[in-house]
Amino acid sequence: MKYKIPAILIVVMTIFSGIQASEDRLKLDSLLVIVKNLPEDSCLTQFIDISDLYVELIRSDSAEYYAHKAVVLSERIGQKQAFAYRKLAYAQSKVGKMEESRFMLYKARNIAVQDKDTVELGWIYSQLGTVHLMGQYDSAIFYCLKAQKLKPEEGLLRLNLRTLALAYMRTGNLEKAIKLQQELVDTYEDSITSQAQVNHLNNLAGFYYYAHNLDSAAAIFRKLMQYHDERNQMGKKLLMSTNLASIYYAKGDYAEAVALNKAALDYVNQEGLDKSEFVSCYSNVGINYSRMGRYDLATVYLDSAEYWAKRFLAESSLELCYREKYKMDSVRGDYKSMAMNLKKLMNFTDSVRNAKNDKQIADMQIQYETEKKDQEILNLNQQAELQSLTISQRNTQFGAVVIGLLLLIAVGVTLTQRRSFKLRQEAGAVEQRFLRSQLNPHFIFNSMTAIQQYLLENDAEQAGYFMGTFSTLMRQILENSRREFITLTEEVDMLTNYMELQKMRFQDKFNYHIEIDERLDEDYVGVPPMFAQPFIENSLEHGLFRKGEEINEVTVRFGYISKQLVGLEISDTGIGISDVQNKESHNSLATQITRERLAVMQVAMKDEIGLKSQNIINASGDIGGFRISLTLPTKLITT
Repeated sequence: MKYKIPAILIVVMTIFSGIQASEDRLKLDSLLVIVKNLPEDSCLTQFIDISDLYVELIRSDSAEYYAHKAVVLSERIGQKQAFAYRKLAYAQSKVGKMEESRFMLYKARNIAVQDKDTVELGWIYSQLGTVHLMGQYDSAIFYCLKAQKLKPEEGLLRLNLRTLALAYMRTGNLEKAIKLQQELVDTYEDSITSQAQVNHLNNLAGFYYYAHNLDSAAAIFRKLMQYHDERNQMGKKLLMSTNLASIYYAKGDYAEAVALNKAALDYVNQEGLDKSEFVSCYSNVGINYSRMGRYDLATVYLDSAEYWAKRFLAESSLELCYREKYKMDSVRGDYKSMAMNLKKLMNFTDSVRNAKNDKQIADMQIQYETEKKDQEILNLNQQAELQSLTISQRNTQFGAVVIGLLLLIAVGVTLTQRRSFKLRQEAGAVEQRFLRSQLNPHFIFNSMTAIQQYLLENDAEQAGYFMGTFSTLMRQILENSRREFITLTEEVDMLTNYMELQKMRFQDKFNYHIEIDERLDEDYVGVPPMFAQPFIENSLEHGLFRKGEEINEVTVRFGYISKQLVGLEISDTGIGISDVQNKESHNSLATQITRERLAVMQVAMKDEIGLKSQNIINASGDIGGFRISLTLPTKLITT
């Protein structure tokens, strides 16, 4: 049996009074006058404030327009760019442009990271959590937790807790949702002082209701009912009364549910509220009387509900009345009334079905007539064009043929160029996969050789630890080598495991460091996998351990070049390339394959991709090591 349940706010909304709306319009009018009298370069803050006011006044198109003006201005003057992009994303989310909103937030995030603006970054992550609430709950949780790590101020903390609670509720984790929502409520004083506090308490009561903790839900609704009663907010008091009635109905206390729904009826009668509320109030009283076995009273109230449902065209409530009457008649054995109500129900469902069919037929007829008229207009236009062409054909036939041939040639050349470019890209992708497939066996062969050596030279316990780390590394290699780009986090994790294995193999005779430019977000910046490892391997095998017993070092650096390119530098404190070439002629297969990969990328991606190598010269003019510098493509990874 359907019954009205507590209202839960998916996104907390402020309910404006007429006075508040009037104040916002006055502020808006004042700001619009100000921006007319100021140079545009001085209006960044005003544009954003105007956008916010339009959002509150539910004029989202105007809000998006002024937010976009703020973005353009922020880029021109180089100020508050991340803030402006975030505000544009907020305005876009209000008109349902979620994809555009997410894209603008990603741009804002990149700017905030580059500017090291952790406060703005916290707001961006929180807003990303909010826009992912529409179905992508895991992402909403992920971004809000990132915002929480930045130690946000109280207002942002509350926003994050609200979003996290709603996301956990939607994923079915009611226990976690209640805990977070209670934490949010606890950030306020015990006494209710704001509409936001009311919304948070209402959500907490709803969570308790769905978790079947009915007493806790009822206690909160009674507190809210008292708050609205003190302020003479009868519409909201009506809502709390019907919510409480729903709880007592769920507990089986139908008498208390009847009393609360009758009180709601009195609010509608006395306070001049929307009469459509009569439909749910009368039907709820009737349903509760039916559960109590007081069928005569139930019939009276359900008849009233039927009257108001017909008056306000509330089809679902009307169907509910017929079904409840039919069920009630079957229980008490009133077959005559039962047959009458069954007939009403069948007629109702037939009329609804017929109305839908009639609407579909009418829509199809309108579409047919529209298409028919469009076709007639098209035919007339075609006839007119044909007559015009016939008249002018004799004079322009030769020119048309020449132009047509030129167009065909141009189209042919364009298609050929596009096809050639596409084939080059496809060939590059295939060759990249082939080269990575060559690199994997080479890497695994060298690693297995290291394990064999370690098993022969060391004890079983250390060998077991070595094997565990090696298996983790192999899984990472097999997974990552199938992908064109992996995140910096994944690449660094793979390199760390590799370096740890080599340190065990060489008995800690070297140290290593992995450094990442602060402008690179490890979780979102993508790089092609397995470019550093071959050069690290060359350093370890052929250049590092030629200086006696001293501890040598290998350093790997990832640096920011541009939005399309990332730098990778591998340096060591070995003997450099001159001595390596003289002492040992070694042509690394992995290095050769890496160079081929770079060459393919250069052709396929048209970027400044390449490799440079040089000795490191110390203060005394001697070779102090060797450095490899690579320029690689990068890609934003959002999932």
